[in-house]
Amino acid sequence: MPLESASSDLLILRFAGIVSQLCKIFLTIGSLLPVNNSRGDAGPAQMDHDFELITTVHCHRRTLIAEDYLDDYFFPKTDIRPTIEVPTRTQKRIGFKVAAGLNIFKLTTASDPNL
Repeated sequence: MPLESASSDLLILRFAGIVSQLCKIFLTIGSLLPVNNSRGDAGPAQMDHDFELITTVHCHRRTLIAEDYLDDYFFPKTDIRPTIEVPTRTQKRIGFKVAAGLNIFKLTTASDPNL
């Protein structure tokens, strides 16, 4: 069954690869996008100006949901400042100094005028 553009409030991308850019057309403004970085999708979602990081989830010995210190995330391990095109083109994840098990983004704007 094909999905219509802007037809979903939630799109879960876990272990899906770098597909948030391709799939965001299915989200409505205010929709949630939970992604992890095991396959590299958290970096491009963070670099996309249409998304805002609203919380992180850490799943170690116990689940911890954090809405504080979100600015501490997404600093690359290397001195190279990646752009959104690099991981999307290479399909390789960006290593970050601080990482969460799950990052929850909210679609705040739509760069596609059809959304």
